[in-house]
Amino acid sequence: MSLYIDLLKDSPHQKKLFKFIGTGWGIIAVSWIIVKLYERTPFRLFDWFYVSFMMLYFIVFMARIIKPDIFGKAFVRIDENVISMKISPNAKEYNIPWAQVSKLLYRVTFLDIFLVDGSSVSIDLTNVGYENIQKIKVVIQQVCRAKGILLSL
Repeated sequence: MSLYIDLLKDSPHQKKLFKFIGTGWGIIAVSWIIVKLYERTPFRLFDWFYVSFMMLYFIVFMARIIKPDIFGKAFVRIDENVISMKISPNAKEYNIPWAQVSKLLYRVTFLDIFLVDGSSVSIDLTNVGYENIQKIKVVIQQVCRAKGILLSL
């Protein structure tokens, strides 16, 4: 009854198309420099801006390909004690003990967690992916059944 999903492992930054696009930006930037040097034309302000932007994009992109969690972590961890979710590197991390949960409501792309003190937490699952959402739903159902927590799917 536990689940851990590293959301950066299957992020769009790891897909072949995005690797191709990032590599393409780097190739274009280097090609621009080579053409300018070959033609012996001076680098103008636009050239510096363009090449700098392309190379910066390429470096950041490749750093994210090599080490996906360089800008933070994104994960889902559910076990018998706690629900922990951080949907993207820039998102807030939620750590909610099951003892504080009174009810769970699953909407199409949101998980609403109602707490014993009357407050609630709404977590947007839009970018988690269909397969991962199904895994999350199965584990949440199992834990809710075992702990007697009301669950609405």
